Amino acid sequence: MRIVIRDTKLPLCDQDIRWYLSGEQLWITKYANYTEIEKSIGQSRGSFNWLYENNDTLLFSDKTGEFHTAIISLSGKIKSIKSPEKRLIWSNHRPKSMRLKKTGYSEFEFVFPVTYEQENDFLSSYPDDLADKDFSVVSISKDYGFIVLDNTIAGWYLHHASMHVLPSKEIYDRQKTGSANLLSEYINLLNSWETGDTNAMDLTVFLNKVQGKEDNISVAVRECLANILRYT
Repeated sequence: MRIVIRDTKLPLCDQDIRWYLSGEQLWITKYANYTEIEKSIGQSRGSFNWLYENNDTLLFSDKTGEFHTAIISLSGKIKSIKSPEKRLIWSNHRPKSMRLKKTGYSEFEFVFPVTYEQENDFLSSYPDDLADKDFSVVSISKDYGFIVLDNTIAGWYLHHASMHVLPSKEIYDRQKTGSANLLSEYINLLNSWETGDTNAMDLTVFLNKVQGKEDNISVAVRECLANILRYT
């Protein structure tokens, strides 16, 4: 997906970055729900995850070409580590925007693994050899940005990732952030479950651990584990 970087700030802020654990999706949008996003498709160009497709949703205004919405799938992609072997510098990037030149519908999917760095509370997805490349950063908000290589979207990053974790309900308190350690433990538990190294009893023990806690991460983890156990 080829884009043009512009030195203008988009009307998006950190409040518009939402990581839904239960839906395994990262939302970057002003829209409150999926219905609103669907309604915007008629006035948009870019990529959209239609039924039975693996595309990530990246929508741009059909009139101006400016980016306005992304829904990125995180399903089965996240690996938790303490810290990376090589740390890239992401700070001090000016807010920018990006414009999609191509009109109409495109197919696009972020193909690189997603990594959660517990010590830095940093979620990201980008090529392994990025440090050796001449890349650019489109800072959508203070915490979130896209990575661009050769005018093509190649990845993304999210600072203070645990602060953006939210339960699935539309009404929530942004101030009720949770523990990055708990988030990392949950990611490791989920990966173990998907590889068959964890059983339902382990999930139940972890579920009991977050019972009665009302921070956003604990509530989101409860939703996820309850859904898994319901069909186990």
